[in-house]
Amino acid sequence: NPLLKYIRNVKWEFSQDIIPDYSMGSTCALFVSVKFHFRHPTHISKRIQEVGRNFRLRILLVFVDDESNLATLQELNKIAFACDFTLVLAWSNAECARYLETFKAYEGKSATAIQEKVETEFLPKLTSVLTNVRSVNKTDVITLMDVFGSFGGICRASEQELVLCPGIGDKKVKRLHRALHEPFLPPESRAKVARVENGGNSNSNNEAGEENS
Repeated sequence: NPLLKYIRNVKWEFSQDIIPDYSMGSTCALFVSVKFHFRHPTHISKRIQEVGRNFRLRILLVFVDDESNLATLQELNKIAFACDFTLVLAWSNAECARYLETFKAYEGKSATAIQEKVETEFLPKLTSVLTNVRSVNKTDVITLMDVFGSFGGICRASEQELVLCPGIGDKKVKRLHRALHEPFLPPESRAKVARVENGGNSNSNNEAGEENS
């Protein structure tokens, strides 16, 4: 087994009783290289049949040792899709081993363990929004909150009021004010919407005029 010598961060044991190449609780993995599949195209299909549906997550771990053989990669992708396997590609045996270690390390853990942590406090959320404006930093956000008291107050502030805040210069004020007040639609799209709306209004007026006459 070419991967075992690279698995160092989790405990493993060898067993002849398991059907897949690797078993990690409710997850299993079959390992194959591109060159091997090219020489033995029926091997992986037989192994998939042997595994059956005894695992909640079934992985087809592919060592890409021949990047030029796109036809074989496409074939493995089709096999994985048709047999409800998750295809994972790696470009070295060490990388393949890291994937196995990761699946083993997260065995039994919920999805929240790898999900991005979402802020629930107001200030971090506001900071995340306003720092998307070029050159606006966390200190600026705190200053704006101290001066205007709320996000609504910041939005209602004029450029003349914003520029009075310590550390916020003219360029930063213009970018911030433009970001808070400029319509989301670009000028071309706004023009199209205006033409449609005007056309609709004129048609309605014409129809109303015809009815009155």
